[in-house]
Amino acid sequence: SAATARAQGSTFTVRGWTLEDGLPTSTVQDIAQTPDGYLWLSTTGGLARFDGPRFEVLGPEQGLPSTRLQGLAVAGDGSLYASSEDGSVVRWDGRRFTTFPPSGLMAHSLVALPDGSLLGNGAGRLWRVREGVANRLDPIDLWPFVVLDSVGRAWLNASGARPARLDGDRIVPIGPPGEPWDRWVPDSRTGVPLFFRSLGRDAELLDPRLARVTLVP
Repeated sequence: SAATARAQGSTFTVRGWTLEDGLPTSTVQDIAQTPDGYLWLSTTGGLARFDGPRFEVLGPEQGLPSTRLQGLAVAGDGSLYASSEDGSVVRWDGRRFTTFPPSGLMAHSLVALPDGSLLGNGAGRLWRVREGVANRLDPIDLWPFVVLDSVGRAWLNASGARPARLDGDRIVPIGPPGEPWDRWVPDSRTGVPLFFRSLGRDAELLDPRLARVTLVP
């Protein structure tokens, strides 16, 4: 077909960047892009800002409390947030980082919600930062995976736990516990995530009511 022919004739360029190109370390934890086009990379050696040709490494001189960064998130107003291994969350104002008080809950990933708050998850815990204050949301030390739909609702799942959604500060379980590799996945057709559930060597996709979805080519 024409589509196949075009695909076969396509040329892709793959480029890798290493320490020789300016990365502070070879351990990149997260990547985010701000509206101004910069790519930000959290690493174990600082926060790297990439403009295409080069990396600029930011650290304590710019207000970071630690050079060991974890999760990144870009809020609706374009603000960049990052979490560090000391449990702090920082915000970039274009010149320096402002540090929120340490939460004691290291975030492997951050998710910005439409109301301006942040969800952080790590070490099997879920917490929210609102107006600079961090509060635990989960009572059972689960929910490390978060997916947002097109209207900003958060859908949650943890290894072997029940799929759920976040309703305000309340976690609403949806179905029974699953397998460790079950999880919500984005659906670009509707903007609402689907739940991927393994069935031995097979698998199925479920809608948010956990009804089976049939994909039509």
